[in-house]
Amino acid sequence: MPNLIILNIDGLKPTVLADGLASGVLPHLASILVPSPASPPIAFPLISPAPSTTFTCQGSFLTGASPSRHRVVGNQFFDRLGTNSHGKPRHYGLDVGDSLSYDDAVGVFRRVIGVDTVSISGSSSFPPSPRLIGGLADRLMPSDLPTIFQSAASGGLTSAAIHFMYGRGSSAWVRPSLIDLARFKRGGSMWGLSPEAFDRRMVERLRGMLSCTAPPPHLLLLYFMGLDMTSHLKGPQAQGEYLMRVIDPLVGEALTILANHGYRNNSTFIVMSDHGQIAVTPDERHALRIGNPFTKPHRDFCEMLTSGGGRLHRFPATEGRSEVICTPNGGLAHLYLRDRATPWHEPPSFEARVLPLALTLAGAAGGGSADVPVAPDAFSAVLVRNTAAHGWRAPYRGVSPSGVLVPLPEFFAEPQFASYSEPANRIGDLAVPESGDIILLANGDKGYAFGGPLKGQHGGLHHEESLCTFAVGTGWLSGDERLPVGGQKGVERIIEKSLDTERAQHQRHYNTLADVAAVTKAVLTTPAVP
Repeated sequence: MPNLIILNIDGLKPTVLADGLASGVLPHLASILVPSPASPPIAFPLISPAPSTTFTCQGSFLTGASPSRHRVVGNQFFDRLGTNSHGKPRHYGLDVGDSLSYDDAVGVFRRVIGVDTVSISGSSSFPPSPRLIGGLADRLMPSDLPTIFQSAASGGLTSAAIHFMYGRGSSAWVRPSLIDLARFKRGGSMWGLSPEAFDRRMVERLRGMLSCTAPPPHLLLLYFMGLDMTSHLKGPQAQGEYLMRVIDPLVGEALTILANHGYRNNSTFIVMSDHGQIAVTPDERHALRIGNPFTKPHRDFCEMLTSGGGRLHRFPATEGRSEVICTPNGGLAHLYLRDRATPWHEPPSFEARVLPLALTLAGAAGGGSADVPVAPDAFSAVLVRNTAAHGWRAPYRGVSPSGVLVPLPEFFAEPQFASYSEPANRIGDLAVPESGDIILLANGDKGYAFGGPLKGQHGGLHHEESLCTFAVGTGWLSGDERLPVGGQKGVERIIEKSLDTERAQHQRHYNTLADVAAVTKAVLTTPAVP
């Protein structure tokens, strides 16, 4: 059977990988992606879902579904219906460093055992019981939505994920230690763990997993988290140096480990990312955050959010007593509202509660005459929906400078949104109960973002944060040893056909990150051809 090895490099911009390969500073990545010095790597353009945040994007990659199906609508979001918490409204903060739901990042890697996952039969390496459901992020997605690991298992194939935040259905899920996660949050300080050290731990855990696993899994996913963290702290311009200095040597070590455990023939590699990044201004004025007990808020932003009345959720476990909840996701923020003395599962009044605040916020998007406290260029767009009239999947509309509500295709056709990638379709895929009554888009072109002050951000709709790396290779070795699915050209034909099918099936003129799930299945189920 073919083997598929996925190198999942969080946040890697396609141009950074292409430039590094062209300049010859990535010898190990080139060995698997560049078939010959005269040939370019096989790469395909893909667009992330919205928001272009890690858990949303990786959920789409893993399941082949848009956010409207897998329901993880951000690294942070609010489940107002309590779908995943026995009917109790619940704020989720899945990324390391969130302090309103401080234990969720731990919950992501705290596995739960159950009986709803397809298991491998007849394998002494991966016993069929108990069966792995996964961690918190896995459990937030519908149980009837299969992952690429479950799809592999249904075909009798084994799989493993190293350091990845989703593990449902994998034969082996090798997670970072909780101590490493806590130290990673602190970075390269005295008691911290640098991004480079964290990625090195991943390769060490690959070595440990393969040393006690025979035969090796058919589908292997290696997740590099450090580049995205480095890019947040130092800006996207730091990606090239980190890729060359850290990732490529670690890939070389991983290739040696793989070669020593039987991955010499019949292996296809995918090098991918979940999103890109844009440069933003790292100061308090441009960091639109609500704050928490440990950080100060953007005072003007918070005042605007509460201008219509109600308590703002700024402390852990107080979502049930708040009337305004904002979940920042870099370039995009969900804003949830409720009427006073009503439960969260009831839609808020649109005319009396939602629309007035949306019009006030639109003043900070450069429109209207509202006296707004934040800078008039802080938001690029304000989007609103009427769930009271149209239910929890009500479509979003844009708020124009004159206060008119405009359908998304018409709204995003304006020239100021020319730098956005498929904004109407991607926002349309967010019309689910877990999304906000109002969606705010930060003006990344002016340096603004939702969250703390950083030099690099993502989560919005800008091209630079929305384009995903996706390159494929069968290199690594030469001559007769290179046999996977008909070699490089065979892999290229399989993937092109799979991507064409996904575009036609979903009636799109572009491919999304969700299409990678179908690609993995096509590669894994195509017999090798000498």
